[in-house]
Amino acid sequence: MGKFHIKLQAQGRNDTQSLVKIDNRKNCEAAGGKWVTENYCEGNVSVPAGRCEYKFDEEDDCDKACFACELKDSDGTTVNSSNAATACTGSNLGICEFVANVNASNGIGYCRAKSQFKKGVATNCDSSCGDCTFKGNALSNDSTKRPSAYCAASKANSAGGGCKWMVDNTTTTGGYCVNKGEKVCEDACDRCKTQDNCVNLGRTTLANNVSGNGGSCKWQGDTNTGSCVQNIGEDVEICWNGIDDNDDNLVDCADPSCYADTYCGFVSGDCFGWTNNNTCVSKGCEWMVDKWGSFCDFKGAQCWKYDTNETNCIAYSNCKWSNGTGSSWCEQDWSRGDACMGMN
Repeated sequence: MGKFHIKLQAQGRNDTQSLVKIDNRKNCEAAGGKWVTENYCEGNVSVPAGRCEYKFDEEDDCDKACFACELKDSDGTTVNSSNAATACTGSNLGICEFVANVNASNGIGYCRAKSQFKKGVATNCDSSCGDCTFKGNALSNDSTKRPSAYCAASKANSAGGGCKWMVDNTTTTGGYCVNKGEKVCEDACDRCKTQDNCVNLGRTTLANNVSGNGGSCKWQGDTNTGSCVQNIGEDVEICWNGIDDNDDNLVDCADPSCYADTYCGFVSGDCFGWTNNNTCVSKGCEWMVDKWGSFCDFKGAQCWKYDTNETNCIAYSNCKWSNGTGSSWCEQDWSRGDACMGMN
């Protein structure tokens, strides 16, 4: 009865919803409760139902319930004014946050699940890379308890190479976690939204990065309305602005250089998640090399480089030479996809 009284008292003073009132499993488990499924009879029909209960057998384990960290830390050390905060944020759950409040049952503060997990914004770091962004404490002295560490250890997106942590000091978490195959500013110029990021961060994750700290991207246009493009010494087609930026009479997705841009929807997959030649090729992708470094991309993504040379274009297995009205260009050999037609 003692534990039951303390738990209810803590719940009430913490201004959170009583566990017994939570009506779904996700919110129940995020709040440190246990979801119990049972059936009841309605006439001749067995109807499944569920409810949220307190974990009485786990209330003393800080690594199983946030509220338990108000009494002892993960090592079983009694909480006091000097270790209360670290006891809470140091829980192996990775979802607990400390709120100082003398009205708490320990007279120091509450340890509760972060709002992202209580509201269902984030659920399971091992199922979704993005959810790892909210786990841990970015300021923790223990590097294994930081969001970046949870991101690196996540089992999410295993088929696509796992997760990767992107540093962003403008956020409270110090960055964010994404699928390895997802393009961000450090992978592709067109994902950089500001001029500073374009110049300093653009494509810095290239393998064998020649510049080491940017330079392979450039800002095209004015500061406020411009776009980040590859630094190839000439104007580059921006794939979404309705303008023929490189004056080749091909606009946006009609331009071969936009073939591998996800905005155009021609390609999908995890090619950008692979960081070495052998793995890239084995996954059906193509290893690219330019003067800035090397990276993995979709087959045919570099055909546009041969726009001025028909011989080189034809010699490249994934490209073909196309003739238009008053102009010609090198683009992805679409006939390679003909074999897929009718196979749905």
